[in-house]
Amino acid sequence: MSTEHMLERQRCEKVWLQATQTRDRQALRNLRLYIIDATRRARREPGAREQWQAWMLLRCALLLPKRRF
Repeated sequence: MSTEHMLERQRCEKVWLQATQTRDRQALRNLRLYIIDATRRARREPGAREQWQAWMLLRCALLLPKRRF
């Protein structure tokens, strides 16, 4: 995975953490749509399996709610 893609994913993770802390639903929705698009782009690129997997992991993390007891 290229450095550019890693930085992009890390930026998305940071935005996701900030949006969850502030409970900004619009930011989370926009980020979710951006990640879906990035996942699709990575899937079309030849030899980008690791990049696709990284985006899918982030996408799943966004979809799974965190439960607090």
